[in-house]
This record gives sequence, C-alpha cells and structure tokens, in this order.
Amino acid sequence: MMSNSSVVALRIVERGMAARLSRIMDTEGGGVAIGEASEMAFGVLEGTRDILKYSWDVGRATVKGALNPAPNQSRIAAANQGRKSKGRLFDVEGAGISEPHTITGAAQPKGRAIRSERFGVRNGSAIGMAVDFAGGTLHGLNKTIDVPTALLRFEDEMFKSIGYRMELGALSVRRARNEVVSGQITEAQYKRRVVELKESPPNDLRLAAIDSAAYQTFTNKAGQFAQGAMALAGKFPPLRYAVPFIRTPANLMTFTFERMPGLNFLAKRFRDNMARGGADRDMAIAQLTLGSMIVGMAVDMAQQGKVFGSGPKDPKERRVVINAGFKPYSFRLADGRHFAYNRLDPTGLLFGIASEIAQINMMAGDDQLEVGEELLAAVTYSVARNLKDKAFFTGLSGIIKAADNPNFEEAAKFFNNFIASNVAPSLLKEVARAQDPIIREINGLAETIKNRIPGLSQTLRPKLDKLGRTRSYASGLGIWYDAFSPIYSSNFKPEPYDAEELSQGFYISDPRRSLSYEGAGSISIKDQPEIYHRYVQLQGDELVLQETGGMTQRDFLNSLVSGTHPLSAEYASLSDEKGGTKEVFIRRFVRAYRISARQQLLGEFKELREEVAISRAEKTRLRGGQ
Repeated sequence: MMSNSSVVALRIVERGMAARLSRIMDTEGGGVAIGEASEMAFGVLEGTRDILKYSWDVGRATVKGALNPAPNQSRIAAANQGRKSKGRLFDVEGAGISEPHTITGAAQPKGRAIRSERFGVRNGSAIGMAVDFAGGTLHGLNKTIDVPTALLRFEDEMFKSIGYRMELGALSVRRARNEVVSGQITEAQYKRRVVELKESPPNDLRLAAIDSAAYQTFTNKAGQFAQGAMALAGKFPPLRYAVPFIRTPANLMTFTFERMPGLNFLAKRFRDNMARGGADRDMAIAQLTLGSMIVGMAVDMAQQGKVFGSGPKDPKERRVVINAGFKPYSFRLADGRHFAYNRLDPTGLLFGIASEIAQINMMAGDDQLEVGEELLAAVTYSVARNLKDKAFFTGLSGIIKAADNPNFEEAAKFFNNFIASNVAPSLLKEVARAQDPIIREINGLAETIKNRIPGLSQTLRPKLDKLGRTRSYASGLGIWYDAFSPIYSSNFKPEPYDAEELSQGFYISDPRRSLSYEGAGSISIKDQPEIYHRYVQLQGDELVLQETGGMTQRDFLNSLVSGTHPLSAEYASLSDEKGGTKEVFIRRFVRAYRISARQQLLGEFKELREEVAISRAEKTRLRGGQ
C-alpha cells in the first residue's frame, strides 16, 4: 500500500515537471501539457470513487446472494456466487483489455476438493461425515490462509484502477490541448472535450492508460532477462521457492534505474523514450531529474547522519552500531526516533542506494571515490546490498548464505523459516509480533513455528544481548501502529556503554556457547539453549561482584563510562581506541563476571556438573596414562 501510494505521488510530480520542461523546450507536437498533473491528482479521486462503488456493488451482491440462495444451495455458496458475479475491479490479462469494475462472467465458485461423494462414500454415513468434516476444515483453513493473498490482489487491482484514471485524465488533457492548438476545437470547448475523452476514450488513449496502470503497479511485461527467469522457474518449479516473485522485482528495478543517474541508460524504456522524443523524451528527462534530486538529498542526509543504509557488513561492527541505536534503511529524526523507508519502494530503493554510496564514500575518508571504475563498483555494490535485503529476495539470499556456511547452520535456519512460513503465514506473524513485541530466542523448527503464532510466541525465552537486556520490536507508538503500519519505527535509546563502544571502536563479543572449567577444558552448550540463556542472564544483569562495588556488569559498565563510578577516574586516564588500555581494562572485568557466572551454573544445572566431572575424570585418566 505504501509503495503504491508513493508511486502515485511520484508520478504526479514527474508529470508536472515534464509539462514545464515541454514548455521551456517548446517540444514538437506540444509535449506534455500544463494541467496533466492536476488531472492526474483528480484521477486519484476518480479511481477511489471506482473502488468505493465496486466495493458497494460487491457487498450488495454478496448480501443479496446470502439472503436468496438457490434450491439446494447453502447461504455461504450463494454469497460467494453473488460476490463473484461482479467480477474483478480491474483486470489486465497479457495484452488484453478489460474496463474497470465491468468484468463479468466470472467462474462459478469451486466446491471443496475433499468431500464424501468424490471418494464414493455415502455422505450420510459415519465415514462420509468424517470425510466431509475434514474437507470442510481444510477448505476453511485454506480460505483463511489465502486472506493476505486476496488482500494483495485487491490492492493491485485498486491501484491499477487509480493508475488508469490518472493516465486517462492526463492524456485527455493533452489530446484536448493539441486539438485547441490545431484549431479543431475552441478554447471554450476545451473543458467539455476533456470530459468527453474521459467518458468515451478512443482506443489508443484507453490502451495507453492501461499500459500506464500496469507500469505504475510493476505488473507490465518484464524485460527479456526476467522473462527468461520466469520461463526457467516454470520448467523447474523448485526455483519458485528461492525466488517466488520475478516480474514485480524486475519491473521495480527497471522503474528505479530509469530515475537513478548513471544507471538510467541500463533501462531500455528510458533509452526508447529518449529516442522517440516529444512528450516521451520530456517525461524521461523529468523522471531522471526528480530521481537525481532524491538521490542528492539522500546522500546529503546520509552524510549528516539523518539517513542510513544497510550498515556495516562485519557482524561485530554491526552489533556495535545496532546497540548504539542504528536501524538499517531508516530516517532518523531529531529526537532519535527511526522510521524505516525500505517499504517505500521505488523511492526507498533510491534512498537505499544513495545511502550506501554515501557510506562507502565516507569510509574512504580522504581517498574520495573517483568518477570511473571506483564509483561504478560502489554503485554496483550498493544496488546488490539493497536488493539482497528486499523481502522478495530473502529466499535467494537465504540459499546463498546456506551454501556459504560450512556448518549447515544457515541451511537449517533457511529450512526452518521456509517450513514455518508455510505453516504460519506472515499475517499470523504480524499479529504475534504486535501482541508480543519481545524478540525471542529460537532454536529449531518447532520454536520457529511457535514464534509466528499469537499466544505461543510468549512461551519462548526472550533473546538477551551480552549485558542481559531484552530487545523489542515495539515502536513506542502504540499497539495499533505496530500491528498495522508497514513502516517500522523505533525510538531505542542507547545506554552509556553502548555509545562508548561505538566511539572507542572496540567490541566485547557475546558470551561463547562453550564453558571453560579448570581441569575439564571446554564444555559445549551449543545444544543446551536453556543453559546458555541462563549464562547470558547471570553474567550480564544478575550476578554482582564485590570488586565493582556490588554491581551487575550492566550497571558497572554504564556507571564506569559515564563517570559516576569510583573507578571512572582511573578509566578516563587510560588510552582510547581499539586495542587501547581502556579496552583491556573493560575486558578484565567482563571476564571476571563470566567466570563467576560459569561457577554459578554448576550449582544450578545437574547435567552440567556431571558433564564437567566426566570431562575432568577423562583428562585425569589421560594424564595418568602418560
């Protein structure tokens, strides 16, 4: 919804810029007419009117069907038949044309796939009743799971209808204005002529408006590469699990490239529009101009720390900046609140690419990127990072990660997420997250599924960071915002120690999933998540040490770096930066807390005591044998 809405706004602004460009350049044939942008804005209202009318008609037909079922027809089946008799809001099948909210002849609703008569079982018998019950349950479950898909389908048709009305209005203004200039009609007849063209559009205007509606919703015919990928996926269905969507992402990339300086000539549509000249050329220039303005603004904001890209690639560096309040692909307001922009494509993709380029340039320091191979490499890397993090490429990026991981950890994670997403779809996951915003610790397939189901996610242990703190998805703007807003927001306030790690450039790693004991060596707790959770909890925010004044590690570190602890003066006198004596000082106390936590674990977990005892005995035996 947000993405389509941003495209609507972008297209109106582009059309206004193109009209002024046509006037300045005195484009042959009149170019883009003044008034087209205003008519497009009015087209949004007309398209919305079509949506409301269609919804009202469907609602009436559904109720009428339910109240007047045919003989031997259930009320639910009659309601569905009434709903489907109104067809779809807007339909574009290949190169065919269908008018908004006038498609009829819809197929009759299909019956349940599993029912007693299909298996030759008498429906009144016990077995027949059991088969019918199972079939009805599965049918209802399938309908429930299909709700998100149905909503996306309706949204697509809704914005196609809006896009159609926008373009039809704009082209009607252009046609009428050209007729005035050529003397076919007078200025006094201009407005009436616009209305006539909109109400009874010639076939060329209607076709152009439908093409524009498909282009605006990224459902137009994709390029040759994307078509080849779609054909390959058709021949090898398993590829659909890796890349479930091909046409929409490909068209989104093309739409973005047309507006991205330096990448615009990769888009065939841009080159063709420039070659045709006239209004098409002016629109292409306007699109590139507005895109360049957005990119320039994004680069400037990124350099000021107001816009962020994907962030550091190194896992340790990434944890440091995230603990300090960084949120990938987001805007940061003056009060520190972040709003994600990665759901606002294609504008979000422009911001993301520009932010990545700015980040690479800032990391280069005095060695600024030069125009040429270095800048091209930066742009290519930025595009790749942004696309990798898009929802429609998560399957492919998951497979690549799994292939790169020699311990099969990523492969197991990918498999678990894939199975869980089919058992508990995204709609359930969003409800669960709104109900329980705490980030949970997930181990194995069962817990991956639980984490996506409302009520069950709360049975999982909260995931703790190295200081024993929980993390939350909650935005602080209320449960309704978290449940329904597609734009992620966070107002996380970093603690003093988080900011200190970032400024000093060092990183204290999370506790390892192995425990070292004298005489026993290293004991792995990789497959004992309850022990590891307790270990992190103890060493971070529960155990106290006398040498730190009876404080937990979290309280001690925050007090130390903020200057309120008795040891703060000694700490302040030490050397800064990574590898300096400040880092050594902190690591000494972190190690003490973790040693104390490991001893505490022996008293709490019998199985750990037994494993340590066995390991010590084995090592003693081996030493004795020597």
